[in-house]
Order: sequence, then C-alpha cells, then structure tokens
Amino acid sequence: MLTQLLTDENKLADITEIIAAPEITPSIKVLQSITKDESLMEMIRAHAEKGFSPTSLSNYIRNPIDFYKRNLLGIDDILEVEETVANNTFGTIVHDTLEDLYKPYLNTFLEVSMLREMKKNVRPLVLGHFAKSFADGDISREKT
Repeated sequence: MLTQLLTDENKLADITEIIAAPEITPSIKVLQSITKDESLMEMIRAHAEKGFSPTSLSNYIRNPIDFYKRNLLGIDDILEVEETVANNTFGTIVHDTLEDLYKPYLNTFLEVSMLREMKKNVRPLVLGHFAKSFADGDISREKT
C-alpha cells in the first residue's frame, strides 16, 4: 500500500519520507588479564594431573578467562537455557545411549535377537540420558 502511494503523482506532495535509524553506541571492552602467580600455577598443575579434556582445551584457546573461571575455579557464571538441544548435548545423549546398548554385547557376535532387544531399550535410555544431560528440558514435545 505504501509503495502504491509513492507512485501516485497526485499524492507525492503530501508524503514526507523519513528514514529512522537507531543510535548505535559501541561498547568498549576492557581486556582482562590474570597474573599467573604460584597459586594459579598450582591450580593449573592440579588440573593437568586429572587431564585436560578436548572441550577444556578448546575453551582455553577460545577464551582463557572462561577456562580460568570454569575449569580452575569451578564457577559457571554463564547460565544459559537451551531452547533446542545443542549439538554437543545431542552428541552426548546419542553416545551414552549407544554405549549402554552395546556394552552388554562386547566381544560377542551380534545376532538379530540382540538387536531387537536393544531396540526395545532405545526410548527409555534416550529419555534417561536426555534428563541427565538436559535437566530442565522437555523431550516430550518438539519445537514449533
């Protein structure tokens, strides 16, 4: 409708065009740094003795401050609610479910009857691992 008004030569004199744009003010980020004193080095050594997971190493590479807070201090100040299951959460659910399904059959040749038995357990195992990995989520409905 507005485009039609702009093409009507009889109405052009009555139309005032205004471009509205929000005012953007950039935020200035201050670089954070932490001095690696002896107590911090001891925390790093203690963490290293337990071993670094691939996730913790990638966290360190992406954001050393978050690594320090989460992995060394044990503070998880980024509480995010997942509205959909993140890829890594979904992967954990699938991995744990498959592990539970196949573990009883290690070092054996799979037979059709075993696979049928596994198939019966898929739903309860997925629901259980979903509840463990995605505590506040609801798997009973899909996102619309």
